[in-house]
Amino acid sequence: MKTKIKTVFIVDDDASARIGLGRLIRIAGYDVKLFADASAFLAEISKASNACIVLDFRMPELSGTTL
Repeated sequence: MKTKIKTVFIVDDDASARIGLGRLIRIAGYDVKLFADASAFLAEISKASNACIVLDFRMPELSGTTL
């Protein structure tokens, strides 16, 4: 039995990209949580199940690849 991804986490320092992508994914029927940087994501996220993350690789401080 396949488990459907319920939440998509978007981490991007570009507000317009983050918000626009979030809207598009919500229209597709997913729950979306938006984060402006990797530190904010790490501060709020505990153990998540059935989730997907969309990362911007070029962010100040902590990059997407480091995250």
